Amino acid sequence: MNLRVKLSPFLKGFLLSIFVASCFWLAIFIVFFPYLYEEKANNENSYSTCKSEQKNSETLNRENTYEELSPDGNRKVIRYKLNYQSELFSKSHTTYLDNNVILAVVENIGDVERERFLFTGEERTSDPHWLGNKYLFFKVHCGSSCQGLVLLDTENRQIWKGALSYYAGKSERSKTRFSGWFDQSFEFEGSVDQIHADMVDNKPYLIFDMKNEQGVESGQKIFLFTGNKLILEP
Repeated sequence: MNLRVKLSPFLKGFLLSIFVASCFWLAIFIVFFPYLYEEKANNENSYSTCKSEQKNSETLNRENTYEELSPDGNRKVIRYKLNYQSELFSKSHTTYLDNNVILAVVENIGDVERERFLFTGEERTSDPHWLGNKYLFFKVHCGSSCQGLVLLDTENRQIWKGALSYYAGKSERSKTRFSGWFDQSFEFEGSVDQIHADMVDNKPYLIFDMKNEQGVESGQKIFLFTGNKLILEP
């Protein structure tokens, strides 16, 4: 009986110390557990993001095929191809070859390059070329005895479609009809061999290198481009 009375304060103190220690560690757990969970979640998200970026990189498989600086040197147009991606291609086109060519413009903003999408075309979309510092032109498939010629505004992505068609009568020389971008039409002898552009006195010119029926160079057709009109130089 006396032993129980002597041990009772000891037991009470021992149990109290256990209770206090338990409360202390429980408080520590409650305070620091959210940080441990957040760290684990961040690690998992980082791993997931890394895997996602790796998968996207493997999926895109981008192949740059052409690039050209604007006359003022401030922007660059690029042409590239992507491998097949159903989520990118299948909504508006039937097959992969209908739109695997991408045209984009790269702009320098401070020390950062920003790429901006412009146009998605089919396999036969040609390399794009600058017509001044704002517009691009490029060739597209049109059909037999025909060549499509597209004008593209790089700021708002507006498109104008034109076409070169070739014909000849039984007793006539071969001729070219150029149905222009602004409801204009031009006709001249011979056929177009090459199309390019030039800047003269800060004015953009569209130039057709011509050839005759024998395939011999026969001069040029030069158009002043005003932004909303083509003017054929005499």
